[in-house]
Amino acid sequence: MAKVKESTKAVLLSTLVFPGMGHFYLKKPLAGVMLFGASTVCLFYILTTVVSVTKKVMANITVADLPLDIAQITELVQQSMAAVDGSSANTATWVLIVLWVIAALDAARLGRAVQQAKEL
Repeated sequence: MAKVKESTKAVLLSTLVFPGMGHFYLKKPLAGVMLFGASTVCLFYILTTVVSVTKKVMANITVADLPLDIAQITELVQQSMAAVDGSSANTATWVLIVLWVIAALDAARLGRAVQQAKEL
């Protein structure tokens, strides 16, 4: 059975689990903490915004006794996103995506370096 490379394990951890996990695996805790922390802050902000918008939409549906029409719900969501700073949530989403890509690429780079050091 073939052994999985260090770089492959690190990339899979950073890609499939959460940004920074591959760095922890490679024993690079400072980079791992930075990527994990920044990603957690972004994810927390996104989830907080989603929960806030969901509560407002549900309250509007309940109070107004609206029928469950997808067009009306979509309009309520758009109005609620405009009321909450939706552009900040979009920015946080893009930052999270960029962090995820950076974590995967850096884990691959570090994994290759660790592997080369072991081969010497």
